[in-house]
Amino acid sequence: MSATFWDKRAAKYAKSTIGDMDAYEYGLERAAAHLNTNMDVLEFGCGTGMTALKLAGHVGSYEATDFSAGMIAECKLRLRKTPVPNVTFRTATLEDASLASASYDAVLGFNILHLIDDVDGAIAHAYRLVKPGGIVITKTVCAPARQGLYFRFMMAMAWVYTKTQKGFSVRIEPVERLEKRFTDAGFDIIETGSFPKSPPSRFIVARKR
Repeated sequence: MSATFWDKRAAKYAKSTIGDMDAYEYGLERAAAHLNTNMDVLEFGCGTGMTALKLAGHVGSYEATDFSAGMIAECKLRLRKTPVPNVTFRTATLEDASLASASYDAVLGFNILHLIDDVDGAIAHAYRLVKPGGIVITKTVCAPARQGLYFRFMMAMAWVYTKTQKGFSVRIEPVERLEKRFTDAGFDIIETGSFPKSPPSRFIVARKR
C-alpha cells in the first residue's frame, strides 16, 4: 500500500459517503462502550478523520494517525470546521519510533487491516503500543462463509484494481483467520460482531494479556 496512492485521492475520499450508515453508527456505539474519559487513545489509518472526531468525546486524549499526508491534511480541515480540543492528527505509522511502547490504553483501527500488506506486523505493533490490559478495537472487511456471485464479482474487481493501480492492495480473509491473528499475537478477544453482516465487516475488541 502506497501513501502516494492515497495522497492523490484524499480530497475525493473526504467527499465520499458511507454506504451503510446504520452499520457504521452501530460500530461506533460498540467501540464507545469500551472507552472512557481516562483513556489515552491512538487511532491508526484514520483516513479523513470522521471517526476520530466522533469518538474523541468518549476519551481523555485521542491521537489520530495516517501514513498519508494528504489524508491528514483533510483531517485538519475537518478539525478546523468542527473543533474538538482533545484530538491531534499527524502523519505516522504504527512502527513510527515516536510512538512509545505501552503508552496507550486503546489502539483503534477501522476499515484498514484489509488494506495492509503485513497484517500480523500491524497487530504486533498495536500489541507493543497498548498498555498491559489495554485494548485494540478494529473493524475489518472479511470474506463471508458462503461466497456468492456478488462477492466473487467484487473480489474480481478488487483484483483488477490491485493490478492496475500502483500502490493499492487489498486482502480479504475469513473472520476466523483474522481473529486467530489476534489470539496468536497475545490478545484475548472480548467482543466480536459483524456490522454489516454481509459481507461481514468484523468488529473485534481484543485485550492485551
